[in-house]
Amino acid sequence: MAEKLENLQITWRPHFKTHQSAEIGHWYRDYGVKAITVSSPDMASYFAKNGWVNITIAFPATPLTTPRINSLAQKLNSLRIIVNNPVTAQYLTKHLSNPVEFYIEIDAGFGRTGLKAEYLDKLNEIISISKKSRYLQFYGFYLHDGRTYQVQGRENVRNVMIPVYEKLNKLSDEFKEAKISVGDTPSSSLLDSFPGIDELSPGNNIFFDLMQVAIGSCQPEDIAIAVQCPVAEVKPESGACVLHGGAVHFSKERIDWNGNEIYGMASSPDKNSFGNLQQGNYLKSLSQEHGCMVLEKPGTLDTITPGDRMTVFPVHSCLTANLYSHYITPDGNRIEKRILS
Repeated sequence: MAEKLENLQITWRPHFKTHQSAEIGHWYRDYGVKAITVSSPDMASYFAKNGWVNITIAFPATPLTTPRINSLAQKLNSLRIIVNNPVTAQYLTKHLSNPVEFYIEIDAGFGRTGLKAEYLDKLNEIISISKKSRYLQFYGFYLHDGRTYQVQGRENVRNVMIPVYEKLNKLSDEFKEAKISVGDTPSSSLLDSFPGIDELSPGNNIFFDLMQVAIGSCQPEDIAIAVQCPVAEVKPESGACVLHGGAVHFSKERIDWNGNEIYGMASSPDKNSFGNLQQGNYLKSLSQEHGCMVLEKPGTLDTITPGDRMTVFPVHSCLTANLYSHYITPDGNRIEKRILS
């Protein structure tokens, strides 16, 4: 990613919400990263304490977050936030005490947060309000189009994103000074060009997962996070085992995999890696603490006993990683992280 974006002269501002770890954050410095993205003021404070001074909070600001924004802006060299409505813009003009740059988030069809690119009157209203402020400074437009998570393959991802780039480029024509930032792992991983984009902020690619494999963003051997779960019971009559690994350990994120709805898939770890996917051995259902692991791979059922540990790849690494206090590398090194968003 670093090499590709350097060649394209696009800024890499990775999203740290996936790993939420100061130590892992330092890995990025070796690749020239100087600015990061987070999803909350608390997360920004955590990374600010670990030496990051150029931070974007990629979640819509509200009047409630203003005190935290002021505190952060006082400490950082650069703080960027998202302002999506005139009410928040008006409040910030009256209550900011330090310079803060802001994006307006664009909704290109995902339907979560942000404004349609066609809503020029609303975009201009927010920008006009900011011009009356001493501290609130318009920077550009931010977009995360989660529709890429709903398709598979390079061409389908490209077909989702090309119209998005076209909309963003039209905005650039309308707002000449605006910078364009896009946060999205599938397109960042699969595409080789990002026309008109100044900055990319993918996060999920630090810990590729089953969802990214299904999309085609990576290969199974690129998955970089797994959960080890104790086997609580073996049920030969149903061809399954029960793990101490439920929704509180994986989240309830699921995908369709070869016609089965799954919450995770077993792997075969060795001393140096998480190993290969065990096709046919998958988490069929989750409750709070329990996970039902179907064991369809030949020979597996005969080798599993209570007290064993199974290594399981999660569907979505961002949600799973958020549930833990630390990581353990294959060689036993412990890596600390924040706990919860």
